[in-house]
Amino acid sequence: MGVISGTDFRTGASFVNQLFVANNGGPATSTCDGWLTWILPVCAGLLYRDSIEINEQKYPLQFDHVNLVPDSGGAGKFRGAVGMELSYTSRGEPIDLVWVLDGHERPSHGIHGGGPGQLASAALCEAGREKKPMPGTAAISLKPGDYVFNVTASGGGFGDPLQRDTAAVLHDVREGYVTPAAASSVYGVVLTGEPNDDSLAVDEEATAARRAELATVD
Repeated sequence: MGVISGTDFRTGASFVNQLFVANNGGPATSTCDGWLTWILPVCAGLLYRDSIEINEQKYPLQFDHVNLVPDSGGAGKFRGAVGMELSYTSRGEPIDLVWVLDGHERPSHGIHGGGPGQLASAALCEAGREKKPMPGTAAISLKPGDYVFNVTASGGGFGDPLQRDTAAVLHDVREGYVTPAAASSVYGVVLTGEPNDDSLAVDEEATAARRAELATVD
């Protein structure tokens, strides 16, 4: 996410810390999907995401949301992990904020027919104004009521999406990683029922026909 610093209006104490609230979706491999909480490739799995509740207790921050971004992971036989969107503001007094977003100019590439991940992006919505795009690297004074939006990069896919196991696509839709529309248009998997109950299922016959149709498209 970035580095915050300032004076806590509740205590009068100065603070500075680097926060890790979002993810950076991990890349798919030849044997598995991307790791959702990958964050960075240099920490050997030792970097943990922060607790939003603890951050809000320790620092004058207020988070509006931290959401997964459906369909953002690179498509493939094995799927890249999806990215996240988070939004937050300061409380009481302005705080100094610096963020650096990996992958805001070039997406993570897929290989062997896998699709790319999404680009990272940032935006700022000042109180009473429309959201405006911001650079991938920025230093600002974040005022109470002004919300920053950070969208993290996601992982690239591995292999042909039409070869992805249909049960894996069904699971992705149930979990909110992939939308039903993308399940059909990207993975060629036709679903019946609704994602929010136990009725969601794969129509195997329609899926076979849909995949054959997509395979003929250049």
